[in-house]
Amino acid sequence: MKKTFKLVIAFLCLVAMSGCSNEQTYKERIIGKWQPVDYEYFYNDGSEGDIPQDELEAYLNSITWTFNIDGTIVITKNGNTATLSWLLEDDKIVFSTGHEYISTGHEYIIEKLTSKKMILKCYIGNDYARYARFSFDKVE
Repeated sequence: MKKTFKLVIAFLCLVAMSGCSNEQTYKERIIGKWQPVDYEYFYNDGSEGDIPQDELEAYLNSITWTFNIDGTIVITKNGNTATLSWLLEDDKIVFSTGHEYISTGHEYIIEKLTSKKMILKCYIGNDYARYARFSFDKVE
């Protein structure tokens, strides 16, 4: 009985530590400057939204997101900057202050995060009828 109890406690400790290390890994990887390389949006029925190519290229070539360890993010677009607050909740990034490029309270679900690539998904609007997917490359 004591052996089973010790095994259960050891298993629970491992599960708790693995969750912390995953969140810590996300925090370590996300810090830095990110350049969007693709942006697309979809409707929940699976159909893709239409983004004019010239608008897409203008967006991708003019904006960067710089995540700082102090919980701020600096958004730079065409030389103008805005500083916002962010926090990590499990596999989601939540922005606690908003800007025209990022909505307050929206959750950006981390679909992929490596030391060089990040893909985020965010539902658009209150009806969750469509969502956006942002792909970034780390530039610094």
